[in-house]
Amino acid sequence: MSVRFRRYGQIADVMLKYGFGILIDELAPLGIRWGQRRRTEMYGSVYVRIRLALQELGPTYIKFGQMMSARRDLLPPPLIEELKHLQDDVAPVPFDQVLPFILEQCPTLSSCLASIDPVPLAAASLSQVHAAILADGAEVVLKVQRPGIVAAIEDDIAILRKLAARIEQLFPDLRTYNPPGMVQEFEEHIWRELDFVRDGRNADRLRENMRAVPRVRVPKVYWPLSGPRLLVMERIDGVRVDDREAIQSLGLLGREVAEIGLRAYVQQIFVDGFFHGDPHAGNLLVTPVGELAFLDFGIMGVLRAEKRRAFIALLMGFVDRDVDAILRALRDIGIRVADDGVESLKDEIYLLVTEYRDLSIRQFDLSRLIGDGADLLRRNGLRLPSSLMRMLVVLMMVITIGQTLDPDFRFTERAEPYLREAIRRDRVSFERLGTGVREIGEAASELVGLPATLGTAIRRFTEGPIELDLINDDFHRIERMLDQAGDKVLIGLVTGAIVVGSSLVLDNTQVALPGWVMVIAGISYIGAVAIGFVAIYHVVRSRL
Repeated sequence: MSVRFRRYGQIADVMLKYGFGILIDELAPLGIRWGQRRRTEMYGSVYVRIRLALQELGPTYIKFGQMMSARRDLLPPPLIEELKHLQDDVAPVPFDQVLPFILEQCPTLSSCLASIDPVPLAAASLSQVHAAILADGAEVVLKVQRPGIVAAIEDDIAILRKLAARIEQLFPDLRTYNPPGMVQEFEEHIWRELDFVRDGRNADRLRENMRAVPRVRVPKVYWPLSGPRLLVMERIDGVRVDDREAIQSLGLLGREVAEIGLRAYVQQIFVDGFFHGDPHAGNLLVTPVGELAFLDFGIMGVLRAEKRRAFIALLMGFVDRDVDAILRALRDIGIRVADDGVESLKDEIYLLVTEYRDLSIRQFDLSRLIGDGADLLRRNGLRLPSSLMRMLVVLMMVITIGQTLDPDFRFTERAEPYLREAIRRDRVSFERLGTGVREIGEAASELVGLPATLGTAIRRFTEGPIELDLINDDFHRIERMLDQAGDKVLIGLVTGAIVVGSSLVLDNTQVALPGWVMVIAGISYIGAVAIGFVAIYHVVRSRL
């Protein structure tokens, strides 16, 4: 019996155990019917049993459940709450089984390490962590991949693919959730988490991004000893971020730790667009000197600039109670609403907005709004891009930790100054300027080409039937008028681009620029304004 076939049998046994035998009969591959029926053990609601079944099925299914716990736009809240309780703490494997992965990077162990603790500090489903001291005396941790985990995941993902295809075939109503797509997304997710080189690069990038944020620490990676299955990082000691008593024993206030975390995540999400994607309390430590340390970089979120702007516009739409602005922001985010569903969606958005009508910014509960918004999307069969959903989940976790540290913590109130500063920086950033200039250039290029295209089409008509020759002069007059209009529009676009670009340079306070750049920007600004007034004068005069 093959390993994969035995795995099918294990999955069937677990599903039967927790009362999902009817699914086995429907989903069994190759027409197999599992004749054995074990006694169903009823542990509670169907959602509790789903969580227990995933827990028993092992690492791949635990990770799948943890990833799906972020999809509030797909799954009902009671199931989300159960999936959030999935734990992948497992018994460690003996040290001699992970030692070969360490020797891959350091064949002569004594030349690399002065000592290593064979008892792991922590063990999870994909890896375990050992404390060690390098030959130069530096204290480090070794994150080592569990042996056999890659083959086990490959088998489980192959089974998940078949099950997803079977589910889509048997239950057409579930096609809107795209089960194969969910499995594909999970596959990409878990392979990224298993790539320790990517993990280390993520740490390096986050550490560089956090240099400007005071009292934030990201561990250093020791690359000469690291590889795909072993990651050697600086050891950072501290207390869990949700342990208020331990934080107070360090002489720190929960409020100041919450503020550090808020600044760090606003910078990561709304400025850098690259954020720590798994901020549970075990991955955030408070050091004895009052620093907030980030750990575990296997899951990172990425949010492009236009998506960040769209999300801020969405949030401001709720604050301003503007239904049309909310709908535009949803479209900018990437949510497509069918024409026949727009009005009903606007009605639901309006009802949701009215619940927040009389709230001050201090009373504005963002975590509740995220949950209510996710419920609204799910009822209307709409899905958020996974990157944005990950960001929303991270924000909710940050809010939960902030409220644990400081009962008066209000994300919207505390984050507003940082968000306004992020918006201001974005408006004057060179990236935004470059994007604007490129868009204007593309539009201008299309406008310049438009008269020639129309002229070609007109000449083809004039070279055709003789009766068109009678109005040939009219066509040429139209062509000349289009050429003139295109020239005016092009001048307007170029003038506008110069005004905007010069204004951004003159208003810039973030980057020190040479004096001659400021002089050129000032002269360009004055010249463009003068050209604009002259153009307006000629237009007005031509109409008199």
